[in-house]
Amino acid sequence: MTENEYRLLLDFVYMANWVINSHHVDQRGDAEEYDMLVQKLYSFADEADCGELVHADRETNEYTPTGYYEETTRAIELLEEYDDDTFWDALISRLAERDVYEQVEQDRRDSMSIEEYWERSEPIEEAYYQEFRRRSLDRLRLVDV
Repeated sequence: MTENEYRLLLDFVYMANWVINSHHVDQRGDAEEYDMLVQKLYSFADEADCGELVHADRETNEYTPTGYYEETTRAIELLEEYDDDTFWDALISRLAERDVYEQVEQDRRDSMSIEEYWERSEPIEEAYYQEFRRRSLDRLRLVDV
């Protein structure tokens, strides 16, 4: 594996690890196998001539990305783009779902076909998309707070 390939692999693993663990204060017990694989990959940094990217703590035998890695990686930029896109997609989707279900009688919600749902949802999602594209969150308000 070349130095560049190792660096790209570090980026992939860094992003995956961020998605799995970033919202958890403590390490997730159900992600232990992933954490072990991350540590194994980090342990090869010196062999891949990338020692400046991973810090090895000899006391705990744990490896972590260095500040230099985090300053120079494109992974953080990609994660920020992903988070931003995910935020808008989820917001639009959830608002549209709420609006669709407000239009439909309670007893019809469970029996609505996916085709009918999308037929109702798509124009609503498009309207939210256009609104947020033009004005971001400027006009989004909670009523009766």
